[in-house]
Amino acid sequence: MFVFLLGWQEISLSQDANVERIPLSNLDVTRLLAQRIGSAIAFKIPHVDSSSVLLSVFPRESAWLIDQALFSGFVQQGLHVVASGQTQFTADIGLTDTKIEYTNLRRDGWFGHKIMDRRVSLLLSTKVVSASSGSIITSSDVREQHCDTIAVSDLSNIENPTLPLTRGVLPSEGLFSNVVEPFVLLGAIAVAVFLLFNVRS
Repeated sequence: MFVFLLGWQEISLSQDANVERIPLSNLDVTRLLAQRIGSAIAFKIPHVDSSSVLLSVFPRESAWLIDQALFSGFVQQGLHVVASGQTQFTADIGLTDTKIEYTNLRRDGWFGHKIMDRRVSLLLSTKVVSASSGSIITSSDVREQHCDTIAVSDLSNIENPTLPLTRGVLPSEGLFSNVVEPFVLLGAIAVAVFLLFNVRS
């Protein structure tokens, strides 16, 4: 189970997510991925308990989506993170790409509720520099993703209508749901009616 601190709210995510439960929002999952990346980057920085990092996230207009999660990842590795001032290291992180994908729309059983697979991915461009020597500690593009299964009925709970980055495209249901399934339902109704009249006669 992964846990990170978002503001004052503790967010947890289990890999064996149950679609019967309300899943984390796409924004919270994106922040979870940012926290993982932040922790992985900080792990590469040689430091002691007093080491500090000047963390800058770009572009500025969307940095607020993940900056606190990145902060949490750095703090997990024992680094002191600041937004200004003199530090031993500087970390520049760019929000390169974030994507929400829904696939494999289907029913949970013959006539159960509709479910689909969700994949949330985050790509960050990262560079950490030693302020004293000017040497680059690490510089790379890092991608993290999370996959789970969610109920279609939860779509309004996991997407934010004001944030395009949190929205995905609902997939088509395929041939079975559009053509075959209605005939199966009609057949079941016909059999039920037939049995009803046979029992009554």
